[in-house]
Amino acid sequence: MDATAARVVAEGDGEDIVEGQVISLAYTVWSGEDQTLTYSTYDTDATEDLTYSESGLDPVLYEALQGQKVGVNLIYGSPGTTAEDGTVGASTFMAVTVQSAVTPLAAPEGETVTPEEGLPTVTLDDTGAPSVDFSTAESEPTGSWPRPSSRVRARRSPRATPSP
Repeated sequence: MDATAARVVAEGDGEDIVEGQVISLAYTVWSGEDQTLTYSTYDTDATEDLTYSESGLDPVLYEALQGQKVGVNLIYGSPGTTAEDGTVGASTFMAVTVQSAVTPLAAPEGETVTPEEGLPTVTLDDTGAPSVDFSTAESEPTGSWPRPSSRVRARRSPRATPSP
C-alpha cells in the first residue's frame, strides 16, 4: 500500500454526520503483513471519540465520512512507516463503524440546581463558562461524574448497532 485510503462498504441509516460533532468510532485493526488482529475497540468495550472536522481527522477519513450517516461502515488503510534504519513497517487496515454522533453544547443548558450537601459548587463566569469549586465538597469525585441529579443535556444521535 503506497498511500492512505478509505472506502465505504455499507451506508449508515442513522442521523447525518455533521461538521463539529463528536463521532464515536468502533473498529478493529489488522496487520497488512500477516492479517492478524492487532487491536479492537470491541474487546475493550470502548469507542474512540473524535471531532468530525477537517483539522480533527486524517484528510482521507474526513473525506470518506462526508455526507455519511451514523452506522456507516468503512475500510481504512494506511501504509507502514519507515523506521530510522530504513525498514518499512507493515501496512494497517481498519474496519470502522461510526456508532454515534453528538453535537457538543456551546454552553451549559438546563435549570440551575442547588447541589446536595457535600458536593462541589458550579458557577458561571460572565461568558457562561463553568468552573467547579471543590472547597465545600466532602471530597473530590470518584467514579461516575456528573451525578444523576445533573440536568445538563447533550444532543445525541441514536447509537447504531455495531457490526460483528
